[in-house]
Amino acid sequence: MTRMILVRMLFSIFCSAVLVQVVWALPGGYIVEMHDGHDPETLVKSLDGRATARLFRKSKIFNGVSILFRNISSASVEAERIEAMSSVKGVHPVRMIDVVDEKPIIVPEPRINGSVIEPRQQFRPWEIPYVPHVMTQIDKLHAENVIGRGVKVAIIDSGIDYKHSLLGGCFGKRCLVSFGVDLVGDDYNGHNTPLRDDDPMDCNGHGTHVAGIIAARKNALGFIGAAPGVRLGAYRVMGCKGTTSNDIVIAAILEAYEDGAHIINISISAMKSKHNKPLSKIVQRLARHGVPCVLSTGNEGWQGQFYASAASNGHNAVTVTSFNPNVDPFLEIESKYWIESNGNSRQHSCLGQLRHLGVCPFARRPGGESFACTVGIPSAWGVSRQLYATSFDPVIGDDACSALPDNVSDLGNFIVLVRNGGCGHARKARNIAQKGARYMILYGDQDENIKPLGDRVTAEHLRAIAAVPSSIGQTWIRALASGANVLVNIPPVRRGGKVVNKENKATGGAVHDLSTWGPTYNVGFEPRIGAPGARVLSTYPRALGGFAIVSGTSMASPMVAAIFALVFEARQGNINADTIQDLLYTTAKAQLVHFSGRSFEILAPVSQQGSGMVQAFDAAYTSTHIKPSTLTFNDTENSPENLQIIVSNTKNVAIKYILSHSPSATAYTLARDIMSPTPYPDNLIPTYATLSFTRNGVPIRRFTLEAGQRAIIEVTPHPPTDVNPKRLPLWSGYVTINGSDESALSVAYQGVSGSLRGTVILPPGQAWISAAKVDDFFPRAPDDTTFLIPARGKTDPNFQYPIYVTFHVLASPLTCAYIIPLRGEEELAPIGQIDGYPKVSDPRGRSWDYWDGLMNNGEFVPPGRYKITFKSLRIFGDRSRSEDWDVVKTQPFYLQYKL
Repeated sequence: MTRMILVRMLFSIFCSAVLVQVVWALPGGYIVEMHDGHDPETLVKSLDGRATARLFRKSKIFNGVSILFRNISSASVEAERIEAMSSVKGVHPVRMIDVVDEKPIIVPEPRINGSVIEPRQQFRPWEIPYVPHVMTQIDKLHAENVIGRGVKVAIIDSGIDYKHSLLGGCFGKRCLVSFGVDLVGDDYNGHNTPLRDDDPMDCNGHGTHVAGIIAARKNALGFIGAAPGVRLGAYRVMGCKGTTSNDIVIAAILEAYEDGAHIINISISAMKSKHNKPLSKIVQRLARHGVPCVLSTGNEGWQGQFYASAASNGHNAVTVTSFNPNVDPFLEIESKYWIESNGNSRQHSCLGQLRHLGVCPFARRPGGESFACTVGIPSAWGVSRQLYATSFDPVIGDDACSALPDNVSDLGNFIVLVRNGGCGHARKARNIAQKGARYMILYGDQDENIKPLGDRVTAEHLRAIAAVPSSIGQTWIRALASGANVLVNIPPVRRGGKVVNKENKATGGAVHDLSTWGPTYNVGFEPRIGAPGARVLSTYPRALGGFAIVSGTSMASPMVAAIFALVFEARQGNINADTIQDLLYTTAKAQLVHFSGRSFEILAPVSQQGSGMVQAFDAAYTSTHIKPSTLTFNDTENSPENLQIIVSNTKNVAIKYILSHSPSATAYTLARDIMSPTPYPDNLIPTYATLSFTRNGVPIRRFTLEAGQRAIIEVTPHPPTDVNPKRLPLWSGYVTINGSDESALSVAYQGVSGSLRGTVILPPGQAWISAAKVDDFFPRAPDDTTFLIPARGKTDPNFQYPIYVTFHVLASPLTCAYIIPLRGEEELAPIGQIDGYPKVSDPRGRSWDYWDGLMNNGEFVPPGRYKITFKSLRIFGDRSRSEDWDVVKTQPFYLQYKL
């Protein structure tokens, strides 16, 4: 009876954060950090073979080991015992991390007169400006011969193809890629045993692309690394397929630090690594030791605000968002088409049975009309097909924006022609893919205004996508409308492609739509800053093509890491990492709101762009230092009356300053129903905060600082009043400080109107049991559905397991999942929690998993009738206050085991 009363008390008041295995974790895997002076090897020996060690690490940054228990069902209990040891500082699950699926467009190796161009034939880097470097002022530092000499940059990624001619061609002390290690081996998938060796050769591509952004030599394709004078370190943490785990990444970071890296770039981001506490702690500790970690924020822009992730939640992490470049590189393929009119082709007829399949033997077909198409992603061309148009109307405004008619037959053997506009490329692709289409070509209104494909388009079975000039598309439409057949041959990109640069009038300088929005769930700053990361041309492993165009924040992050190296060299090393961060943030240039192909005269929210576009030259040479470099006013309930900034003049002459304010667009976090996030740009509202400034309590707008002087400025916010606080509007902008020395500096700020603690994060009805996943949806199972599953501890995919599903409006610091037995309509005391709970930092959005009856104590529930009660702690909530928890129960269901 005493035990039952205790269980009821715990259930009704709060759930403790006892450590258990969590979703997206390596089953049975834990990271154990020991207090200084204690040996992790002794701990492993004390487990008497019940667990094996994956990785040991002993350093002043981290002393510990990652272990893997042999008996997964009892692992959480074992981990709980370890955490209670006096020698143990903390225990955390080993979590899986997936590299963001940034599909490349492979670019053929540049040639002149049939010969490969050698790097020695190229010009010096500053002779031909590279547009992303112009946008970020890197070109100005190159012009002064500042290229990052003497700085070691470590890349935690998939390794580097160091034999690539633009990356030095060798590995070792006298090479560009001069240090590093392979921590995992080719076959590592995150679950199996990592196999360490000394060769960090890349077989995935991601790390080599990142390396080229930092340090590639000048080449015929027109790009160059931002800091070609650095020495690179390659720390390979993933196999060829691109999955790793947080313990491997931590080991790589620590090894890079011990090898003397000055800067560490980690272009690995995924929702599965959200709120990764041990990784976040390591990043913080390194920053305190003077080594900045530069991280990509992720590519989940459609998820809206408060979606910041990974170790970037760590204090002092340099988190980077992606901007669109002013000039886009695209891959064009010289292709051919034939028109058959009334059964007689202008060049050749498509004969026999192949004709009705849409497939023609073009390899033997003479002649044909030439045209150039711009390749998108995916790009698996190298096909000959008959053309099919979804509409013969050359001015239709919404072609393929809805499901195709029922009378449209299988399009699997055709190239499908679709007019641009009316909806996104992805929707068009999904609609034609429902009819089996695998290849899509877009055409538009005017040749000069064609917007080639910029981002990956995903649809089931879609293999390739491209765009053609309007004149070509119109020619094809007229032919098809007259009853003729159009036969198209597009060769493989490696055989016939060439890079062309096109001015980006539509989105140049704007935040890339896919970039993840901040802030962190406790209103911390993320992203911090941005750089061009969309459609970046860089190096790629020789075995995979040599060069590639890739988009994502993973491509923006290394440019910022390289700028750290440039600023370090420009200031001759007389500067610490914290100061460089402040300089980068306060000299960055905020960009305007952009959507629907145009910009608006209001700055984009700080939660989208951070401090703005990085400006390397200004950061390297500004004489005014401002600290802190960002201001967060939290939510209404926790907002300070004002915050201070310290402005210091390090110049040897006086500087006059003018204080001002540039507001950003205010953005709602939640939709009108307060049950879901609001997507961009629907979240923007035409209102903003204002600021007032005082110095020693006296209003101030202008002030002068003599050489070496500083001023403390109080910044008081006045949030917008014409907003709905229940939708959590996030207001933001920039304190601007313009100096008489022509400096133009700014400090980004943000705050939230409304109460995060008062916001329901797990709404009523948003926890349920489903019997099946149907087209990425989880329909609610009828009450009292019976699930017959295999015997305890057995698995069989042929059985129907119960699926528990939750949907959080915002992230929860702690979520519990209690198993409630039922006796008739009476709910009995909880008998435990589902294995994987409690979950610390449960992310926003939908979470789901199959349940086999396992509880978090390693035991299985007996057969019976149950409900699951989910309890989620609100942001800034007090665990001891019942009103700070959201409680939702699933419908009842039966669980039975097959005997």
